[in-house]
Amino acid sequence: MSRVALALAVALSLTLSLTGCSDDKNPPPADKDEKQSANTPQPTPTPDNTKADPDNNKPQNTSSGKADDAKQPTPTPTPAPQPAATDQVFQVVEQMPRFPGCEDADRSDAERKRCADKKMLEFIYANLKYPAIAQENGVEGIVVVTFVVGRDGAISDPKVVRDIGAQCGQEALRVVNLMNSQSNKWTPGRHRGQPVRVQINLPVKFKLQ
Repeated sequence: MSRVALALAVALSLTLSLTGCSDDKNPPPADKDEKQSANTPQPTPTPDNTKADPDNNKPQNTSSGKADDAKQPTPTPTPAPQPAATDQVFQVVEQMPRFPGCEDADRSDAERKRCADKKMLEFIYANLKYPAIAQENGVEGIVVVTFVVGRDGAISDPKVVRDIGAQCGQEALRVVNLMNSQSNKWTPGRHRGQPVRVQINLPVKFKLQ
């Protein structure tokens, strides 16, 4: 090799070495978009509360067994038939009261009723006294006395509801009150199988002979 060629080779080698050092110290400029993305602050991720509790997505059951029971209607029991009110005063009942003395076991109810009515009339006219003032004035007619036969067969609340005067009403009332002095009481009236109080309207006839 000649000295001229050697000198050119050495010069070329030095030139390449200097060029490589220059490239290392001055790197090529970065892309503009990459610089902007590097300078832009990145958002901080936030926790998702909807995923924190898996039970939050389940439907809540706020009703209880007691509330369901309260909504169910309570069946109303059928009331038992009530007995007749014992303090009520009846005028018509299934079995009317009967004057005492006809309660023989071998008689029907109809026969006992006829017998009791006959005995009551016998009692009234055996004890009734025609008032003198009524006889003197020729007063005749029918007096009506009402009274109540109690559950025990006793007579209560007697009063004259129709009077003809001349002391006839007072006499009829006196005879009715005598019924309580008998040893035997009336047979009380019955309704729905229960003894009840029954009102009796008794006509008493006054007639001169």
